[in-house]
Amino acid sequence: MWRVRYLLQYAVTDLLAAAVFIIPLFLILGKFRFKSARLTALYTLFALYLTAALSIVGFPAVTALTFDPGVNVIPIVGMIEEPAEALLNVLLFLPLGFFLPTLWEKFRAPLETIIFGFCVSLFIELSQLFTFRVSDINDLIANTAGAVLGYLIAAAATKKFTRLAVKKSKVGDCFVIFGAVMAITFALAPLIKK
Repeated sequence: MWRVRYLLQYAVTDLLAAAVFIIPLFLILGKFRFKSARLTALYTLFALYLTAALSIVGFPAVTALTFDPGVNVIPIVGMIEEPAEALLNVLLFLPLGFFLPTLWEKFRAPLETIIFGFCVSLFIELSQLFTFRVSDINDLIANTAGAVLGYLIAAAATKKFTRLAVKKSKVGDCFVIFGAVMAITFALAPLIKK
């Protein structure tokens, strides 16, 4: 339990450091790109979730890059030995699976959300080669399962995306948000924490 508390405390610190850049950037993007106060607020919430998630999984920062290739390619065994860690990975990616189809019509097709969740997880696992963390196939499986579960919850909560889902949002915004969050988390937020 101490590990979860430590990770959450670390995530809050990273989140506050990144918010210094994210909130003003998204207010500017809201005026010129998103053109909707509601959309800007939802996108900002999504960006803050991504920032916390990247912090928890150990996304590298420019000030602490180290090539340390620890890799686990044996599936399932680690999940059986540490089911709590697998469950936490599922829970960590559940919001991603919820946000994607709720915010963007493209991801209302289940396969699109599954592929995107898998790709985000794969990117994170590969980035961990440049940290002290281990790139783990079990994390890839659990993260993808979390995105699937989030999708199912979103579909049920929005009655198959007929209520509460955002209309007329551009899928390009999704990539703008991911790019901005990753750049800020990697390059700018570590400078605030010094």
